[in-house]
Amino acid sequence: MILSFSLVTVALAILLLLLYLEGVHRSPVSRMQDLTGRTRPVDIDAFRNLTDPKEDEFLRVNLCPREFRTIQRERARSAMDYLRNTTHNAVFLLRLGEVAAQSADPRIALAGKQLIESALRLRAYALLSRAQLYVPRDAIFLWQVGRQLSAS
Repeated sequence: MILSFSLVTVALAILLLLLYLEGVHRSPVSRMQDLTGRTRPVDIDAFRNLTDPKEDEFLRVNLCPREFRTIQRERARSAMDYLRNTTHNAVFLLRLGEVAAQSADPRIALAGKQLIESALRLRAYALLSRAQLYVPRDAIFLWQVGRQLSAS
């Protein structure tokens, strides 16, 4: 009983913290100029290099295990930073799309709705990718195998 009460209390505290943080970071965006200085840089080519399995294999073959683990941690941290920046930028694109979707011009409203859709998809993929970086690939494979076996 005490354990479940404690878990509910902690969950509510985390929820309140997340709501507070969302409110603090909420900034009005009504035009493209409002994005200046608020977005964060994301180097797509560097991110692809960091997440390339062939690059991982190359490093694994050419480095001693200790150096490889150190480099892998640094690469994972850098990839996580890029994903964090992508999630951050998607929020601003979402807000810009919301403003555009309310436009009286039907073309701008349609473009705003498409931007909202794309920003939501981008944010979801970035969040899923962040989770995937935290979970080892072997655990994901075992989870998928377990799902397939339970579906049979």
